[in-house]
Amino acid sequence: MAGFTSRVISRTLLHECVIYKGRDIAFNGRTGAFPFGCKVDLKMKLPTETREAVICFLDVDDNTEHIFKMQNEGSDFVLHVPMEKLAHQDSTALLVYKCVFETPNGSFEIIGKGDGLSDIVRDKTDTYKNAFRFLIYIEREIKPDWFYGGVMYQIFPDRFCRGREEPVREDAVLNKDWYEGIPPYVSRHGQHLENNVFFGGDLYGVIDKLDYLKSLGITCIYLNPIFEAYSNHKYDTGDYNNVDKMFGGNEAFEKLISACKKRDIRIILDGVFNHTGNDSVYFDAKGRYGGHGAYTDPDSKYREWYNFTSYPDKYESWWGIGILPRVMSDTPSYREFLFGKNGVVRKYIKLGISGWRLDVADELSDDFLKNLKTTVLEENSKGLVIGEVWENAVTKESYGVRRKYFRGYELDSVMNYPMRKAIIAYVKNRDYLSFLKTSVDIYESYPTYISNMLMNIVGTHDTERICTALAAEDEKKLSKDEQAVYVMPPETKEKGIKMSELAYVISYMLPGVPCLYYGDETGMEGYSDPFNRRPYPWGRENQDMIKFFKKLGEIRKNHNVFKQGNYRIVHIDKDILCIERKNKKETIISIVNVSDEEYKVNFDKPQKELLTEEKMDTGVIQPLSARIYSVSSDAFYSVNKCIKIDH
Repeated sequence: MAGFTSRVISRTLLHECVIYKGRDIAFNGRTGAFPFGCKVDLKMKLPTETREAVICFLDVDDNTEHIFKMQNEGSDFVLHVPMEKLAHQDSTALLVYKCVFETPNGSFEIIGKGDGLSDIVRDKTDTYKNAFRFLIYIEREIKPDWFYGGVMYQIFPDRFCRGREEPVREDAVLNKDWYEGIPPYVSRHGQHLENNVFFGGDLYGVIDKLDYLKSLGITCIYLNPIFEAYSNHKYDTGDYNNVDKMFGGNEAFEKLISACKKRDIRIILDGVFNHTGNDSVYFDAKGRYGGHGAYTDPDSKYREWYNFTSYPDKYESWWGIGILPRVMSDTPSYREFLFGKNGVVRKYIKLGISGWRLDVADELSDDFLKNLKTTVLEENSKGLVIGEVWENAVTKESYGVRRKYFRGYELDSVMNYPMRKAIIAYVKNRDYLSFLKTSVDIYESYPTYISNMLMNIVGTHDTERICTALAAEDEKKLSKDEQAVYVMPPETKEKGIKMSELAYVISYMLPGVPCLYYGDETGMEGYSDPFNRRPYPWGRENQDMIKFFKKLGEIRKNHNVFKQGNYRIVHIDKDILCIERKNKKETIISIVNVSDEEYKVNFDKPQKELLTEEKMDTGVIQPLSARIYSVSSDAFYSVNKCIKIDH
């Protein structure tokens, strides 16, 4: 039990969901995700004078309505949900539902309040606005359990570490100023940027730092694109079948796979399958690849991959960026190239990677994603497919189509951008309602086994550095020239480091797997691309921060509760967030103080604080700091603001 001096936000919940596996209750509470094949009951708290009650479902895919009568079982009205009548032929569906009931005083319905937290009763309507979600999904039988409870590390290869002096392409530029060099940028949106300036990071550099990554508790490396390409970011793929020579080529990649395997570290590659580069084997606008690409040869075997509106100079490209011609990814020959017997996706799984992170997953069709997932699992039954999705992946629509990511046939996980936004809102602005609403929205929408595989990001190559996002000047107020040279004043940087640590503590406590963006563990700064992609400051690290992140990694490694333990927000207000992770064997709580005042935690008996490894029955939580405790299941604790007495 826990007690807090401030008022706890209460949720008014008028119904609950019960999921059975066999005769046993597997879940009892609130969720919007239900595995097909399980028995599901919906229980409603209705007035005693209720004459009749029904559950009304609306299928959001085909707009079909289903109405089922509830049974009065004493204290509750219950619907034993006929899943087989709601699911489609593939045994999945996405519906919304509400409870409609009759009393002597009229007809009413129970729906969501609109704040995402509570239920309300209102007069009966003909709409499903604010109705509850009901996702029917197929649960994956063989799960990538190696991923549960781990820690990811994202590496932008050109900027992580120089391992060798790799040969520099004739049309590339090497910036030898690793520490002070500024990545090229454009002053105004829409200006051309060649993106051919490199800093010399390579895969041999990653190999050199594997022991360091292991000390951080890293279990999986996510590599930004490594395939041959013109640019430094490699999202303009030139040849999927070869690792870029400036990164060490195929030999370096195979050595990296081997070195990671020895340390029990997995590798996830960035799959950029929605578009290629215009300077590629497949398009070959510059003639670099022999003139057999779709642009240079109208009879090219790759011609059907691209949509030319006026051959050869006008063609569909990603967001209108000419160097990134869009691939019509449902073209059979392209599918064969990726998923066939000797296809790209299969090739790298066979070489030893454990899965793919899919760039711009929204722009790939459901059928494409099914095909990719099937291919991955054929080669590795515990392979992993993560999608770049910035919104709630259950309700996501793209190009007017409701996506089916989490129905069981497509993605295993997504990048958890909604919770990143919520973490920043809380740590920076103390916006506790946004954090709570987002947490409820995500974790009560997603299947539990998928929540446990979410890629919990705080910073990425597509966002500001977390230290900058939390403490620096608003980037919208600065020109690109100002952003390029901006350095936080010491006092601001100190605050930014504290806030960054809090953001990551929250991320490490959430269901899913935290992803540490290279350099965040040493307080790297940087506004959005390209300033968030500076080289890692080897030899100039913040050792105190690194020590802190090593301890976070150690905590996750030593406690199985982070693999599949229950998640609960015990308390949240503008000052204090308390998160609990619990399973049958242990309970871990984190108490995060985002305020500028001291708080005191008191236990009824001594408990172990995991960051300091001290056993204590009381402790002070300083401003902008956190504590993580391993507590006994029957422990009582309270958190109170420290009272300052002036003498």
